[in-house]
Formats: sequence, C-alpha cells, structure tokens
Amino acid sequence: NKTYMPIDFLDTMHKQQECAHALLGAIQELCENKQFNTPAQPLDSKIIEGLIQLYTIGTTIEDATSGKDIDPDDITQVGEYGFNLLTELLRWAQLNHRLDFTKTAQKLILSLSLWITKHQGELRTLEPVVDALAKTANKTSDSKQLIQLVGMMDKIIDACSSTIRNDHEQNNPLRPWRVIHLNRAITATRAHDTELMRHVFQQLVKAFPLDAANFFAEGMHQMDRLEYPTDVRQVLQEYFNKYSRPKMN
Repeated sequence: NKTYMPIDFLDTMHKQQECAHALLGAIQELCENKQFNTPAQPLDSKIIEGLIQLYTIGTTIEDATSGKDIDPDDITQVGEYGFNLLTELLRWAQLNHRLDFTKTAQKLILSLSLWITKHQGELRTLEPVVDALAKTANKTSDSKQLIQLVGMMDKIIDACSSTIRNDHEQNNPLRPWRVIHLNRAITATRAHDTELMRHVFQQLVKAFPLDAANFFAEGMHQMDRLEYPTDVRQVLQEYFNKYSRPKMN
C-alpha cells in the first residue's frame, strides 16, 4: 500500500494542475465505462469546470508574478475557491467508495494549503485540511516523515485566519482549530523527537490548557502499551507532573 507522504505533496500550482487534470480524466473515464456493474455517479460538470478554472487561475498568477511578490489577497481568494471545489470532489470520491480518488483529493487539499502558506495567503477553511493531515499521519510511522508533518501543521496553524484563531466554537470538541493542535502533539510524540515534543507541548498548553492536561494524563496511560523510548516517557512524565497531576494543598 502506497503511503502519501509530505515529501510527495506538490507545491507549485503547475504540478497541482497536472495532478488534478489526471484525476479528472480518470474520473470521467470511470463514469463513462459501461463495463462496470455499478458505474460511478457522474461528477458534476460545474465541479470539473471549476477545478480547471482554479488551476488556470493559479498557474496564471504564478506565471504573471514570476520573480515578484504575489498579492496575498489573491492567494487567499484562490485558496477559498479551491477548497470549496476540492471538498466537493472529495465528497464525490467518498460517496462512490473510491479510496484511490479520495487519497488524491486529500493530497490536492494539502498541496493547495501549502501553496497558500508558501505565498503568504490566509487559510480561512481548515476542516478538510485537518482531516487530510490526520489521514496522512495515521498511515505514517517513519520518524522523519512524522517530523515533516509537524512542520506542515506549524505552517498551516500560522496561516490560519483570525476568525479561526478566535476559536468561537469552544463547545465543539471536534472544531478543527482544537483538533490540529492535539494531532500535532500526538504526531510529535510518535516521532520520538523530545525537543520537538517540548516545543509542541508548550504551544498546546498555551492554546488549550485544559486539553493539554488531559492529553498528558492520557499519554501516561498509553506509554506502557505503546512501548515508547525512555527519553520520550521522561518528557511526557515531566509535563504530566507539571500540568496534569493533582496539586497538594
């Protein structure tokens, strides 16, 4: 089984365009193939046209501003347009139970998010990005690649809009702003990089103190079962003692 790793994620809009066009061609062929007993439902032509337009706009921006600064507002708008379309594409793939197309759609979502951060745009849509990151992390066990994933999450968190950062839906435990911080802490721990763990743990404590305390407590319960190295255990124990252990009066 091929694992879609951060190192494979595409950064230029030209490469994303090639990937998207190949995907759309495969989808069209699948939908038109009469040999299937249960042919896939056609993908809405407006989604196809929109995706072609998305990557045409994106490549035009890059070509027209080669060697110059790109207007971050333009990048932000292209990003929002793209996330809406790619989310629809992802929904189609999941509805038709096509894991291959689902993975490619998630890859395009992550590629678009990194393209936005690369050009100083603002991320105003986070949920599909967080979902795609989680799927990737769950299929990853290599420490170097897990460290790369944490770096990606750092960039995405830094690029989030003030609306997301204000964290209005605090009664919703599944809100993406909370989930990406917790997933980043899990990923750093799985990478067995103690310096990275300390960096991420401090940010988790600052952003979500109560969730951080629960995270360290749960981590201590999982340590024996997961057979983490001694130095990783020590860092988690340190943060558990400081933030999770009940204080004596």
